[in-house]
Amino acid sequence: MIDWLRMLYSHLSYVVRFDGQTSDDTFQAAAGILIGDPASPILWLLFISDFDLPSHPEDIALDGIVVSHQWLADDAMLASTAAHAAQAKLTYFEEYCGDNSLTPSVPKTFAALFGPVPVPTPVLTLQRRRIAWVESAVYSGVTVTSSARNIFKLHYAAKEKSARKVANGALALQQYIGPIPPLIALRMYRALVEPHLTYGCEIVVDVHPASLQPMEKIEHAFLRRALSLGTHCQLAPLFLETGLWPLRYRRLHLSLRYLAYVLKDGPLFLAAAFRDSFPLATRSPDAGGPASSWWSDLYHALASLPVPVHTLPLDVLPTPDDVARCITDVQRSLFDSFVITIRTSERLPAFDARLRLRSQPPSSLAALCAPRAYLSLPNARLRGALMRLVASEHPLAIEVLRRLPAEAAVPRTWRACRFCRRRGSVEDEPHVLLHCAAPELSLLRARFASTADDLSSTFARVRKQWTGWKLLDFILHCDVLLRPWAEFVVAVFQLCDDTPVLVLRDLDSYCSATVP
Repeated sequence: MIDWLRMLYSHLSYVVRFDGQTSDDTFQAAAGILIGDPASPILWLLFISDFDLPSHPEDIALDGIVVSHQWLADDAMLASTAAHAAQAKLTYFEEYCGDNSLTPSVPKTFAALFGPVPVPTPVLTLQRRRIAWVESAVYSGVTVTSSARNIFKLHYAAKEKSARKVANGALALQQYIGPIPPLIALRMYRALVEPHLTYGCEIVVDVHPASLQPMEKIEHAFLRRALSLGTHCQLAPLFLETGLWPLRYRRLHLSLRYLAYVLKDGPLFLAAAFRDSFPLATRSPDAGGPASSWWSDLYHALASLPVPVHTLPLDVLPTPDDVARCITDVQRSLFDSFVITIRTSERLPAFDARLRLRSQPPSSLAALCAPRAYLSLPNARLRGALMRLVASEHPLAIEVLRRLPAEAAVPRTWRACRFCRRRGSVEDEPHVLLHCAAPELSLLRARFASTADDLSSTFARVRKQWTGWKLLDFILHCDVLLRPWAEFVVAVFQLCDDTPVLVLRDLDSYCSATVP
C-alpha cells in the first residue's frame, strides 16, 4: 500500500476541464510535487507514515511518551540525549532515505547541543559527511539558541527585525498615496505587523521584559504614525482609542488561549509537553527544587503584569475552566491598569472625564478600549485635530509649557490664556474651546453652535446644563457633531499656531514669547 502511494505521489498529474469548454482547454500539471496543491500535505504524510525510528534508551520522553523526532513538511528534526544515540538515528534516517528514493540535504543539516558541552565535541555524520554544530537554529519559525541564558533571545531579535521591516514598508505607502486613514492603518497593523510581533508567543512566554521592549517600540511607533501623534504622546491613548491591546497583554492572552486549547482538545504531544512542564515547576527540594519550565514562565508572566493576576496557582494543575477564568482576569487586569494610568496622569483629562463625569462610565475593557467614531472622518486634518485634542498633543499652553526643561518649568496656574489674557485664566481645553471670551474664539464658537443646533436637537439643551469636560465628552461622542466640531478645533489650533504663547513671568506682568 505504501509503495503504491509513493508511486502515485511521484507521478501524480491533474487533468482539469471546465464545463462548456472544448478539449483544447484541457491542461496537465505534471511537474513532480504539486507545491501549494491541497492534496500535497496529505500525500506527503502518507508517504512518510512508515518512518519509525527504533526506540533507544536515550530517547526524550514527555510525560512518559517518547518523542524521538518531528516532521514539519519535509523538514525532519531528530532529538536525543546522547551523541551515540543521535548518530544511530542519523544512520537509520540515511538508510530510510536510500530505500525510498529520498535525498537528504547534508549542507542544510546541522546539529545543536543544549546543556553542558562535552570535550571533545562529538562528531556526527550523514552520508559520510560531518554535520556542522551551530549555536542557534530555526525550526517551525522559532529561533532557539544554546549559547544564551534565554534560549529565545535570537527569536525576539529576528521577529523584531521582521516586524520593523514590514511596519516601515506599510507606512512608506503614505509617500505614494497620501495619508492612510487610521482604520485602514490599524487593519494593516493587525494583518502585517502584529503577526510578527506575536509569532511563537504560545511557547515563548515573556519572562524577560527587556526582550520584549524592542518589539513594543515598534508597536508604539506604528500606532503613533497611524494616529498622527508625536513622540510626546502617552501610550494609553494608542490603545484606548483603537481597541488594540498592549503587546505584553496581547501575547499573554494568546498564550492562555493556547493553554485552554491544549487542556481541552489539544494533540497528544502538546498535552504531554504541558504535563511534563508542570512537575518541573513544582519539584520538591529533595528532587533538586523547582526548575524553569513553560508553566513557571506563564505563572511569573501573569504575576508581573502591572495589575498582577494570580488565578492560576503554581502548584495546582489547571482545568479548562480555570484558564477561562484567568483569561477574564487578564482582561480585568488590563482594564484596571488603564484606569490607574488615567487617574494618575495629568495629561489624560479626556479619558478622566469618561470615567468620572458620565452617569454610566465604562465598566468593561470592551467599552473603555474601542475604536472611536472620529477616526472615520474622511479628512486627515479633522481626524488629526481630534486625536491631538484627546491625547493632549495639542498647541494649547497647558500642554506646550509642560514640555519646557525643569529649570524653566511653568506652574499650571501661570499658563495663562494668550487670547483673553485674563489673570487666573488657564489656557486648557475647556477654557479655549468653550469659555474664552476673546472675539476670534467667540466668533468660531458661535458658528459651530449654530451648526450643531441644526444637527442635534439635544445639543442646545445640553450646552446650557453642562460645562467643561463633561460637555466636551458629550460632543466627542456625538457622531453627528464630529465633523463641525473637528472643523472648529482645527480653526482654534490654527489660531494657536499664529499667536505666540503667553508666558507669565510673575504675578504682575505678562510678556509674549514664542516657545520652541
